[in-house]
Amino acid sequence: MTHNTREFFQTSKLIEFLVAHPLPTLIGALGILTAYGCSEIAMRRGRNDRLWATLGLVFSVVPLIVLLALPAIQPARRAGGQHRADTCDSRYARLQH
Repeated sequence: MTHNTREFFQTSKLIEFLVAHPLPTLIGALGILTAYGCSEIAMRRGRNDRLWATLGLVFSVVPLIVLLALPAIQPARRAGGQHRADTCDSRYARLQH
């Protein structure tokens, strides 16, 4: 059972296209890297990371620049200016006495 090596190692049409036209490959790689960067920065700044990752994938570098220009969102405060964790800690302290 002999195989013709030329047929055995035949490249796919997709690989041929990517080698012949590197620009779509580079644009796709830039979109994926920008989506990851937008997701990480959005998560650290308290914003919706999935939304910003999608925007980064579709619009490339523009959402990354916008995200870097926006201020971080502060955590929501409860009535009376207390965080939820502070309220739980005070309830726990009252139960101990």
